[in-house]
Amino acid sequence: MKTTLKLVKNGKERRLVLSCAITLLFWFAQGVAAERTLVVDPLERGDYPVGSTNFTINDAALSLLLSQGGDAGQLQQGSNEDGQLRYIDELLAFPDDAFVFQLLVPNNAMLYGESAGSVLPYAGYIFYPTTTENNRPDYDVFIPPSLPRMQGENELPIFADPDEKYPLIVYSHGAGGHPTGDQLNFLIC
Repeated sequence: MKTTLKLVKNGKERRLVLSCAITLLFWFAQGVAAERTLVVDPLERGDYPVGSTNFTINDAALSLLLSQGGDAGQLQQGSNEDGQLRYIDELLAFPDDAFVFQLLVPNNAMLYGESAGSVLPYAGYIFYPTTTENNRPDYDVFIPPSLPRMQGENELPIFADPDEKYPLIVYSHGAGGHPTGDQLNFLIC
């Protein structure tokens, strides 16, 4: 028995075949996308304790925000008040010592919505391997756990071995949020 491939010439049949192909492609894409939610536990605890960059909150700025009915947690996520973006960077006591920068969002409204073409502040934590002799205190921001062995104002990192090369791990919790306590524990433990 000989099998032949018949080309679809009729417009109705062509639309049906195209619909089936798109549906199969959509199901396949859903399966691939679902795999990106995979979370794995760390293999083992690292060889070094963890240090962190400065993220000291200005107590006076925080008190003022709270007295005005503001929400520091909302600033961690970023809030838009009367068309003005407010972010956690406005509460930092030593912004020159923290990991902060301005991000220019590409001017593509289809992809970035209302943020397209704007400049967004970014503030983050940097963790690094340090020594057991590093006795800098841990620092409570707003959520547990504390930032471990946090650098103070004008302090440099104390690396476990300054001549060693360490892997760079970039962790993003996603847009419009901040890392949760569980996420921080995962990174520093």
